[in-house]
Amino acid sequence: MDPRKRKIFDYVCSRGFAAPEELAAMLNVSPITIRRDFIWLEKAGSLKRVHGGAMLNDLPNAIKDVSSRALIAIKEKRAIASLAASMISPRDKIFLDCGSTCRFLADVIEEKPDLTVFTYSLDSMNAIASKANIRLIVPGGELHRNISAFAGQATEAALSSYHFDIAFLGTTGIDLARGLTDDSTAEGAIKHIAAMNSDRCVILADGSKLGKVAFRAFLKTDEIPLTLITDSNAPKHLCASLRKKGIALKIADMA
Repeated sequence: MDPRKRKIFDYVCSRGFAAPEELAAMLNVSPITIRRDFIWLEKAGSLKRVHGGAMLNDLPNAIKDVSSRALIAIKEKRAIASLAASMISPRDKIFLDCGSTCRFLADVIEEKPDLTVFTYSLDSMNAIASKANIRLIVPGGELHRNISAFAGQATEAALSSYHFDIAFLGTTGIDLARGLTDDSTAEGAIKHIAAMNSDRCVILADGSKLGKVAFRAFLKTDEIPLTLITDSNAPKHLCASLRKKGIALKIADMA
């Protein structure tokens, strides 16, 4: 994706919809050029053309990178991250997943005695690296730029040898029948290994993720005990169904 298309994509992500005329004025190009970019982005699965402009593509396999996803539901994600951070104790060994909500968590994790964070997310690595009293462990592997993270067999092998007190995982969708799903084919094994190697598995998902099914499943809802942190906008009937399934729910306060 070239820089102009990236700006178009990020702009639509932050607003949900954009008209070619407003983007043309912002980027100093013609509306025809923007419409051509819309066509390209639609073919790439990033945007959906509609009457008068373009909007986010809500198809299950629409892959949105971390920097763009971080612009969506910011208030909700920050509240979820703050509640997740309150669960961390001194001497904990933490796994921190790749994803926009986990990135917010990396920002607000407090420096506590003998705290260790393991992450394969490049953005979270940079956030944790600035906190001198947190021990940071990174797995290496192949850098996947679309998710700003290391992944692959080397990453999975490194992760397999560790045990964690808490694994904080992001997800694109959580559904009773399909379980936890994600759009990235590179991360599924990493998420699953981390979940199975942890005493507690905590899912960070804003309310829009409940009831959704993404491209690839990485964990069943009844495979291990789960805690879900979501926000007060989450559909009440879906929250009730998840509780009946045995999932512990924590609702983040956005006040």
